[in-house]
Amino acid sequence: MLSDPHNAVYWTSSCAAVAMGMRHVAMSQFRAGECDACANELEAWCVNLGTTPITTEDDAKRVRATLQRAGRLVEAHTTALVDGYGNGPGLLGQSFKFQPHVGDTFVDSIIRAGVPFQISRFLTPMLRASSVAAGIPPGGLDAVVRGIGVGRLVECERLTPGACGDPADGPVIALVWTADG
Repeated sequence: MLSDPHNAVYWTSSCAAVAMGMRHVAMSQFRAGECDACANELEAWCVNLGTTPITTEDDAKRVRATLQRAGRLVEAHTTALVDGYGNGPGLLGQSFKFQPHVGDTFVDSIIRAGVPFQISRFLTPMLRASSVAAGIPPGGLDAVVRGIGVGRLVECERLTPGACGDPADGPVIALVWTADG
């Protein structure tokens, strides 16, 4: 359904659902600006377009990048939620003489019932369809920018001022593991 480039109804409704879900996550104040930006992109490229966003390879790559961004946000939200609970549910279960796994099951059920988990269920087929339309094999990587890069390769965890060294050392190609925005 989503892989059919002529099926605008599925893309419009799926993108609208994910955009609404991202706005819901933004209301929790978890990276609200980034969630809203992601929702705006999905609405601009899918909902307001009136056609499928995967008709050309470049459009499919653009939508795929936004869907990947939404996926990273949802994953980060889930990780923050799990970290927030810590081992409190397990300790509470132990105090009531429950089996040790009961606390973990509680946290798992809370996560699965939440909007972010439901968004992730939408994202999987959408990412698959946009990858196929972009000509990217499943699990494959795509180039962010095509062309020639010149500079010193620097690896850093997060792109912050000074993370790539002194600007006087010349051009830098940064391999950044975590990015915001």
